[in-house]
Amino acid sequence: GKAFDTASRSATQARERGSAVVGFAFLAPLLVTAFLTFLGLILTLHVRAVAADAAAEGARYGAQSAAGLAAAEKRTRDLLGASFAAEYAVGISSRIDERAGVRVVEVTIETSIPLLPGTRTMEVRGHAPVE
Repeated sequence: GKAFDTASRSATQARERGSAVVGFAFLAPLLVTAFLTFLGLILTLHVRAVAADAAAEGARYGAQSAAGLAAAEKRTRDLLGASFAAEYAVGISSRIDERAGVRVVEVTIETSIPLLPGTRTMEVRGHAPVE
């Protein structure tokens, strides 16, 4: 009875010894990859949100009567420079457009996507009615 159970448990433990290390070795790369993917997604969404806010603020600034498009681009560039590294902002442009019969200033920012290899970019736009 008891001697057999103890010997059986002892043999099972001897066979399973080290299996946690092997399991972790197989699981660790998957966990690291999942974590880095999640981190990249969060960073990309943050860059997009900051760029969209900077574009909208730049458009509002440029829509003021005396400011103009050059001021809109400068304000946008300043906001981006204060928020994150300048290399994320690939291009900033502005123009006056008409939407539903209303003249609007449109600021477009092209930003690089962090943590992705290559030169992948995303584009965000901000609009404000001309005063």
